[in-house]
Amino acid sequence: MRYLFFDIEAADGNYKICEFGLVICDSNMNPIYKKTYLINPKGKFNLTGRKDSRDLHLSFTEEQYKASPEFDDVYDNIKFTLEQKDIMVFGHSVNNDILFLDKACNRYRLPKIKYVAYDVQKMFSYFSKERTKFAALEDVTEELVPLEERKDLIDHRSSDDAYMTMLIFRAMIRELNVTPEQMVELCDGCKFDSIEYIKKLDEKQRIKNEKAHERAVRRKQLINGEKGLGWELYREEARKSEGHENDIELFGKRYAVSNRIKDEPDLLEKVIDYIKENSFYLVFSMKNCDYLIAFDESNRDEIISTSKRERTFKIVTVDELFS
Repeated sequence: MRYLFFDIEAADGNYKICEFGLVICDSNMNPIYKKTYLINPKGKFNLTGRKDSRDLHLSFTEEQYKASPEFDDVYDNIKFTLEQKDIMVFGHSVNNDILFLDKACNRYRLPKIKYVAYDVQKMFSYFSKERTKFAALEDVTEELVPLEERKDLIDHRSSDDAYMTMLIFRAMIRELNVTPEQMVELCDGCKFDSIEYIKKLDEKQRIKNEKAHERAVRRKQLINGEKGLGWELYREEARKSEGHENDIELFGKRYAVSNRIKDEPDLLEKVIDYIKENSFYLVFSMKNCDYLIAFDESNRDEIISTSKRERTFKIVTVDELFS
C-alpha cells in the first residue's frame, strides 16, 4: 500500500483552483514523490481583505499562475492520481478540498473524481488532548513536527502543505504505534467519500432552497392579506405533543410562543426549527410550558401586564432565544 497526501490552493478561496500539490509515500511512510501543479485559475485573486476570513499569501506570483495550464489541462493527471486502487488518500481539512475539486469539475463540465480521502485535521482532534476541532495546518505542524523536519517548507505552497500533512500524520501514528489503516479506524468521522459527500451537500442545499421558497410563498401570501398562516403552522407543530404535555420526559423542554410571533410566519418557522433542532417541544398552553417566547421586550411587558395568574414559566424574547 502507498499513501498519498494532497493539498489545494484556490485563487478565490472557493472554486478557482490555482495549485494542486501532492506527496506520495511508500509502505513505510517514506516520501518517494512530490509534485506541484500550477494552474491558471482564469479569474481574479481574492485572498486578502476578505470579511470573516484571514488573509492568505501564496508562494508563487499571479503571473506564474496565469502562465500555467488551466484546470482541464491537468484534470486527467489529478484524476488518475486520486483514483489509483493501491493508494490511500489523505488531506488536511479534506472536505474543503473535495468541494474545491467538485466545483472545478462542474465549472469545466468534467466528470466527477471518485475517491475516498481521510482527514488528518479530524484525526488530530482525536489525538490532541485539547480536542482542537479546526486546528490550522501550520499550528499542528509546529506542535508535532521537529523544526529540522519542517524548516524548509513554505506555507500555502500546495506540495509543501501536503508534505506538512504527511509529517503530522506520520508523527501521530509513530507516537501511537499504529499503522495508517489502524489510525483511520480509530478516528470516527475522518473518512470522506468524494461522491457521497457532495451528494449530502447537494441534498442539504436542496432542502434549504425548498424552505426558502416556502418562506417566500408564505411571506407573499401574508402580504396579500391571507392571515392566520402562522397560527396554522403553530397548531400543526404543537399537535405533535398534544396529550403528552405532562409526561416526565418532556420536563424542562416545553415552549409556547406569544400571539405576536404567531402573526409572523417567517419568524415562527425559525423558532420552530430551533425548538426541533434542540429536541425541545412546542405546546399549546402557557400553563404547560416552561418557557414562553415573546416577540420583543415590549411584547414581554404586555404579557406580564395582562397575566392574571401567577406565572410558572419564564418569558424569553426571540433575541434571547437565539443568543
